[in-house]
Amino acid sequence: MSHEKKPIHIVTYNKKSFVVGLEWRAIKGDLHFMKEVKAIGKREHLDVVAIRQNGSIQAGFAPKFSVPLKGKYSLAVSLVSLISGKWLAVIPVESMEDHYIVIASTGGLVMPWTDKIVHAEALEQEVVDMTARLSQGEGEVKVFGDKRFLWVTDEMALSDVLAVKNLKKEFRLKPLTWGLTQKEKIFWASFFIFILSVLYFLNEYWDHQENKARLMAVEKQKLADDINRAARYQSALLSLKPPWVDKPSVQHFIEGCDKKIQDIPLSLGGWIPAQITCFHDKAELLFARLEGSAVGAMDFKWSVEKRYSVTPRFNGKQTGAAVFFLPIHAIPEGDDPLLPLSHQLDKLMTLLQRNNLRFTLTEVPFAEKTTDEQGIDFPLPNWREMNFSYESAIPPRMIFKESELPGMRIKKIALLINQDNAAIQYQVQGVMYGKP
Repeated sequence: MSHEKKPIHIVTYNKKSFVVGLEWRAIKGDLHFMKEVKAIGKREHLDVVAIRQNGSIQAGFAPKFSVPLKGKYSLAVSLVSLISGKWLAVIPVESMEDHYIVIASTGGLVMPWTDKIVHAEALEQEVVDMTARLSQGEGEVKVFGDKRFLWVTDEMALSDVLAVKNLKKEFRLKPLTWGLTQKEKIFWASFFIFILSVLYFLNEYWDHQENKARLMAVEKQKLADDINRAARYQSALLSLKPPWVDKPSVQHFIEGCDKKIQDIPLSLGGWIPAQITCFHDKAELLFARLEGSAVGAMDFKWSVEKRYSVTPRFNGKQTGAAVFFLPIHAIPEGDDPLLPLSHQLDKLMTLLQRNNLRFTLTEVPFAEKTTDEQGIDFPLPNWREMNFSYESAIPPRMIFKESELPGMRIKKIALLINQDNAAIQYQVQGVMYGKP
């Protein structure tokens, strides 16, 4: 176990910066303990300090670093303050492969030889040494970390522990020099002079504008009302962006969905796909564990992360099912020519009836005329919408063969896979747009 100087590192959790690598000392003073802390800092040319008080007093020191450490949180103080008992935490460093942060708590105080980063090769021996020290005396010793390590007893949701609402100002590093530096004094003096100058010129300007406003009040108010009315109407027009413009065409939607489905293997970690749902920008994949299978959730999780670099989400009530999402990069079709809705309806019904499909049509209610608080009429859309849906064993690409389907978009394609015979049923939802 090394007692040499520990290098300083900065890590980030929940967009907050935490410092690792402080040198911890026991402080003997009571009411005036900061005198001793400042004396140590001055004698050893240290820059900032973190204080931990829990019956005894500890101070974690750091020298000047490449970036200012003042105001950043001490990771050791934060964890020791928020997690009670005797424990050892082993935390992977995202920016440093095969390196781990090691922090230990001895009943509310930081174990001085921890608060450092250890290479994976030395990690197990470090854990053995630390747990041996922690085991002295009464009380259970917990080891937080990844359960892939046999010596880990508990997992820790670090992002939850270090949530912004849990962080206190006592966890921050404080400067060892009090008062303002020479540069800070110059800055604040210049800033104060600048503010006084601005206030003076603003006062002069406001006096001038007040006199001018008395002469032009009526004309300015009328002009402002006219501009406001025109701006509100233009804003309302912009909000009427056709909803089909940023969606892919029917063919591009199906092509993107088929391409994503082809990338899905028949099994991932022993789990098999039960349902695949395509949207215009993503695919939702539901996998299920076969009854009697010898594989578990972790086998599936590792397989998904290795292949797709995403983490699946497991259902707490239905433990044999898990979901993860993959992106679909479909190209928006842009603005289509707007045809009569009756023409669109005839075309869709013919297309589906030729394949002997049972389908449903639901017309979206037309927007009613509305006005704002100033009585200005909002413009109404110049199109109508008709939702459609059907279910079939025929792949959508075999049904929507036509290349020209303007004003029609698919919202969702869901593939339901029968686990007994591997048969696939397609559930399709879409929308048609057309002139009233």
